[in-house]
Amino acid sequence: MDMAALLRETALGKIVSRLQSVTPSIRILHDLNTESDVFVQVADWMQCLPFEIEVIWAAKWNLVKILYMLNRYFLIDIFLYYVYLDIADVKTCTASFIGFGITALIGVAFAEMVIFIRLYALSGQSLVYRIWLPLQFLAVQVAAYTLSGIFFKTVTYAPSPLPEYVTCWPISGTVTLVTAFLGILMANETVILLAMVYIGVKKHRRMRTPLITTFYRDGFVFFLALAGSSIVNIVLHLSLPPSINSLFATPQRAIHSILASRMIVHLREQSYQQENGYSFEDRFHPTILGRTSLSSRARKSDVMAALRGGSKSEFMNMRDMQ
Repeated sequence: MDMAALLRETALGKIVSRLQSVTPSIRILHDLNTESDVFVQVADWMQCLPFEIEVIWAAKWNLVKILYMLNRYFLIDIFLYYVYLDIADVKTCTASFIGFGITALIGVAFAEMVIFIRLYALSGQSLVYRIWLPLQFLAVQVAAYTLSGIFFKTVTYAPSPLPEYVTCWPISGTVTLVTAFLGILMANETVILLAMVYIGVKKHRRMRTPLITTFYRDGFVFFLALAGSSIVNIVLHLSLPPSINSLFATPQRAIHSILASRMIVHLREQSYQQENGYSFEDRFHPTILGRTSLSSRARKSDVMAALRGGSKSEFMNMRDMQ
């Protein structure tokens, strides 16, 4: 019996054979995962681009516009996730993975800032929320970076047995730290959602304006998307080996980026329609082009009337979010 046949019959040979069979599939999954994330990001960007150029880019610079740009264009983490499997040196591969993790945390923080600012606007710029929200945001960020830092220390990388497909991959890591981090994100969003519901019941229960509806609808959608993606990530980390359990990391990051950007776009769309009397999509319609332009004072009056009794101060608080 030759050595090749003997190796195939040993336990080590079976492991190697198994790795040889699954490694190409793992690489294909990683590539499809990352490329689909990029495709979705680009497709969403192209759909919003005309509105973004004409309305958002032309607006004056403020915190919300900066956060929009960061959520839309800060995609370094997805690039690092794509390339780290191609780095042959284990130390460089590990550094690239840590870089992906840190930049992903930064991207998530940008999306979380949008949520916190939205809640502050809904509260009417309440002093209580002005104090509480930054403290909660900082607490969540400190916990997230602490858990991630500890997790990075537990991850061990090794050269792949099939470098033509994957040059290095993780072989161990404390997944409970990842699940704890995801749990903190879910708890944070749950608190924000409950606070949003409380404000809605207390202050906006009788208001049915498009602006108010957009605020609450997008808040619920963001929470459901984050909760669903976090649950999927937790299940994958607890049930799959280290080489493949992070497959849903970039999709969850993309969900954060797209939804946070969309929240701002939707608010600007409502503002555009209320100020002009027509939607952005209808701006070139013949009946719109033939209208006589309203005076600035008349447009403001129409906006206030659209709020159906909402106070001017509340409206301006929400306009600050835009």
